[in-house]
Amino acid sequence: MSAFIVSPETMQRCVAAMEREDGSWEDACDLGRRLYDLNQRAVQHRYPNYKPDQLPGSPIPENWEFRVTCPLSDGHGIPTNQAIACNWLKALHCLRYQCTEGDEVPNDLLYKQLHDRIRKIERHLVSELPAYQDAPWDG
Repeated sequence: MSAFIVSPETMQRCVAAMEREDGSWEDACDLGRRLYDLNQRAVQHRYPNYKPDQLPGSPIPENWEFRVTCPLSDGHGIPTNQAIACNWLKALHCLRYQCTEGDEVPNDLLYKQLHDRIRKIERHLVSELPAYQDAPWDG
């Protein structure tokens, strides 16, 4: 398995996707830096002989800043536009996959929050599918 540092564009989508249910973000720039740290620790575990600036993938921007994007939300921090929700979900899947190296990162609280957010968006998207809505329900 190879691992890499995700691109700044992917990180932008990940931070946007981590919006809280009340529609607020914690300090988004801080969240992005903490997610990058998670990503870097996992990749560093995979490539222990590499210096941080030699790790595969995009170099972590020194002054990374979150660009605020506020798509219309359903009240649970999930965009009403399914294409945007799918873009966010795929970015979260990518980041989570890149953070699975070693034992330390998958046990980190932020990794668990990332995983929980993925599950929430997945449940939302599936529940909106016509095939799901048309499926039988006992009772």
